[in-house]
Amino acid sequence: MASGLKKYDVAFSFRAADLAIAERLADLIRPLSSFVYARKQSEIVTKDGTETFGRVFGSESRLNFVLYQAGYGDKGWTAFERGVITGRCLQES
Repeated sequence: MASGLKKYDVAFSFRAADLAIAERLADLIRPLSSFVYARKQSEIVTKDGTETFGRVFGSESRLNFVLYQAGYGDKGWTAFERGVITGRCLQES
């Protein structure tokens, strides 16, 4: 990536139950580039998830968009993503 350029304009973090909402939002913001994990399976399937998601939410996106619902960030991948996003906010503020 060139200095200041990001791979994604928006990275969506959400519970698996909210996948359809995230995909719809990503469609609505085109032509902006977005990261919705289900649409990037071919890029992430054989990679270390913590490394890949850490980069996406930590440095490769201009904006992280959290679809916050009850249970978001309590466990699993959303807890990991929440930690990365929070860390980035603290670092960039």
